[in-house]
Amino acid sequence: MPPLPIFNEHAFLISPLEIPVYILELPPAPKGPLPEETFIEGEIGNRLKALYPGTPADTVMDYKLYLPEKKGKNRQLNTAAVFVCTRPVHEIYRNLKRPLIPGIALMIECMHIFNEKTMFTIICTPQWIEAAFFESDVIRRYGSCPMGTDGMPLTLITPFLTGPESRDIPVLLIIAGTDEKQNGNTKIVLDQLFNRVIDVGIDAINIKTKIKKLGVFSDSKGRSLTRRKRNIKLLAAFNCISILISLQLVSTIKNMELSRFENYYLEQNRRQDEVKKLEEEIKELLSHQTQRNRAQDFYPYGIISKIRDCLPGTWIKSLVIQEENFNLEAEGPDSIGVLQLMQASGYFNGLTIRQASPSKNSMEQFTISGKVKDYEK
Repeated sequence: MPPLPIFNEHAFLISPLEIPVYILELPPAPKGPLPEETFIEGEIGNRLKALYPGTPADTVMDYKLYLPEKKGKNRQLNTAAVFVCTRPVHEIYRNLKRPLIPGIALMIECMHIFNEKTMFTIICTPQWIEAAFFESDVIRRYGSCPMGTDGMPLTLITPFLTGPESRDIPVLLIIAGTDEKQNGNTKIVLDQLFNRVIDVGIDAINIKTKIKKLGVFSDSKGRSLTRRKRNIKLLAAFNCISILISLQLVSTIKNMELSRFENYYLEQNRRQDEVKKLEEEIKELLSHQTQRNRAQDFYPYGIISKIRDCLPGTWIKSLVIQEENFNLEAEGPDSIGVLQLMQASGYFNGLTIRQASPSKNSMEQFTISGKVKDYEK
């Protein structure tokens, strides 16, 4: 999906459907001879191995860091918004010869125009929607999906609603070329869920002096997942003690990664055993159905089959089916992606993410409930 021309075609708004966005929390860089940028890129590269399906040699990435305020126990953690694409896509974008601005960067600049640091911010374009929650200028949650014909899908907002206090969070709606019908429907949804909604057209945002600074994948900033060669003069400046410390640090990081992957595969095997056990229990229950209800015996299998088709790389923790209603508890890399696949299947309706929270190994634990279409048929 091509980027969207903005600011009289002086820049392009990049599509998260073409260039996926990952929000990662990174540990602080340790003191030592290893440059901070090298440490950050190494951490991001290791995390993306489990999140992004592309190979490192064919992948290009860039990132923006959001530094938290220096208070509390986690004051040293850095939040990074990471933008990833294939080399062919990067080459196409590079040939546009215009700044490529991610929605997240535009959101936070627009917040500052309204003197806000904590906000729920949404960008609506004719092709896609982006939503993000910022707290003290640090991005805490992010999601995106294709734009619907009737405006913003309610399912995109649901994960951001954490309780009654969510109504008091100010909302910023950035309109970027959507038609009046879509805008009207989106405003109706937001007005029902939040007490204060600000809408602004993207052309009314005056950040022309910051366009180049907000861009990503520029020639001076583009970063590949393979570590770039460092200047020989810089390497020559390290003495023997610095090299030893650096090797010890790299060894420690690698050992931590190895332990993390071992735990990941052990957990994966355990969850696969749980899935097999659940399937056996379902088969045993269905085998006790009478011949008269044989036409209905296949129905739960059909639901399970359709649900599993929408769960790539995701493990089912529990599944409850009652007539046309179902409740799914699962763990996987992308709850929003699962919800979008289930919506696109055309087999379900009334889908809602009731709960989503981070788990180990950069995964999410989430609960999705909904109904099966044409149940009576």
